[in-house]
Amino acid sequence: PIFIFMPYDAPLYLKLGAGLIVSSIPPMIKYERELREKRAIESVIPTFMRDMAEVRKTGLSPERCIQQISKRDYGVLSKYVIKMSTQISWGLPIRKVMENFANSVKVWSAKTVTFILLEIVDLGGGTANMFEHVAEFSQKMKEISKKQTAELKPLIFVPYFGAVMMVSSSLMMMGFILTSSADAASEDASFIRIALLTGAVIQSWIMGFASGKMGEGSMGAGFKHAIAMVVVSILTIFVMNNFF
Repeated sequence: PIFIFMPYDAPLYLKLGAGLIVSSIPPMIKYERELREKRAIESVIPTFMRDMAEVRKTGLSPERCIQQISKRDYGVLSKYVIKMSTQISWGLPIRKVMENFANSVKVWSAKTVTFILLEIVDLGGGTANMFEHVAEFSQKMKEISKKQTAELKPLIFVPYFGAVMMVSSSLMMMGFILTSSADAASEDASFIRIALLTGAVIQSWIMGFASGKMGEGSMGAGFKHAIAMVVVSILTIFVMNNFF
């Protein structure tokens, strides 16, 4: 609303596009930061589990294994491992420590591994062989996620083509109608044109979220695509108005 009602001379669709872009930037930045942390944790979880298995082979308890490997560098995961080690030193039971870890980390694969790890420790005694199986499972999860992302990547561009076609078809339709109309220069025709283009910009912004969901499997990823969609729509309008 701030951009729409600002007193500067610009078409409504341009003001709206600027407002949508600016309002989408903060959540885009927040999501990208969380995504980087998520990917960093997913990449190091298999290493963490393999280290647990190796230390477990020495005969240490699962609690002592966590304390032992907390001195190693696991990148973003290190702060969570250190926190678990600290809680164990306070005397908290391993189940409570792992539950706290699962609640604090925002990564689905890490939560899954934590759940399996808890069952292993409670029911199976947490043998080194079981830890190795969990490490293999987490590695396969990582590879499946990477493969799925690669397969979905081409779908990102489908809504982009849709946005370009939508804006182009709206402008061409208006051009054909106004060419055959005696009121081509009237205020009503100008209002209809602005209304159609404003709707096209809004639709393009919404299609950005579809692009994020289709291509990256997350609505949060749609914010950057929504920004790109609005830019593409405005550029398409500029090109169609000046060269066609």
